[in-house]
Amino acid sequence: MRHIDLTLLDPAQEPLKQWIIDTHEALKTLKSKATALERKNFIKANPLWKYIKNHLFDIYGNKCWYSECDLAGGDGDVDHFRPKGRSRGINGKKILPDGYWWLAYEYTNYRISCIYCNRGRENKRAGKTQGKLDWFPLVDGATPLTINDDVSIEKYILLDPTNKDDVNLLSFDETGSAVPLTSNKVNEQRVIQSISIYHLGDHRFEINRKNVWRDCVNDLKTFSTGFSLANEELINMGRDSLKNKVDIKTPYSATAIECIKLYSEGETWRDALLQGLDIAK
Repeated sequence: MRHIDLTLLDPAQEPLKQWIIDTHEALKTLKSKATALERKNFIKANPLWKYIKNHLFDIYGNKCWYSECDLAGGDGDVDHFRPKGRSRGINGKKILPDGYWWLAYEYTNYRISCIYCNRGRENKRAGKTQGKLDWFPLVDGATPLTINDDVSIEKYILLDPTNKDDVNLLSFDETGSAVPLTSNKVNEQRVIQSISIYHLGDHRFEINRKNVWRDCVNDLKTFSTGFSLANEELINMGRDSLKNKVDIKTPYSATAIECIKLYSEGETWRDALLQGLDIAK
């Protein structure tokens, strides 16, 4: 998971500018609906979020914001981080029967997702169905937002790729497994629940991360060999390959970053490697 900087989206520029005008009108109509069923039907009939999906791809790349898997050749979903329909807690009980319907047309609530993270899929190894669906559990004792609340006050469990602090709670190892990167018990549970709900332990994700880790190790060996031999060709070959792997638009780049951090720790060539190589998540 990498940090998705939503400030890169400029609401004063097209295509977002016109889209916001259109969705403001849609939200006005949505708020006029008297019942939850009327709101649900209106949202279903007006999926305006799909019209900025390609713009999100252009800015952030063709990959899932949760798993970082490649979406090239696939549509992907525009997930509503706070569900536009009902929301459920860890125990499966409804929290908001009508969901966060007033955020249905709020682009800052959108997250590009693959179907394995967003939709229900059976994890045979875990013995349960996983995927975000309408899950949006809150920290114990927390209350859900109301229509007039600022989203920043809500204490939620799922890791949010648009929150830099959340992104830095999650790590990956050489086996491709997603693991907590925190000693805080509350945050550790947030990571564990997110791995489960987002389906991050799916074997396909783990295999791909493992392969990225292996390739990074080979690039690091190339670089370190070049450094010890003062061979600029090997140095540039290793560094250039790693630059591509840690690019935010590259699938599983967070895994590459964790590999570089671990493998280069304490090495004499680390400072030389990191010149021009951004390993901030």
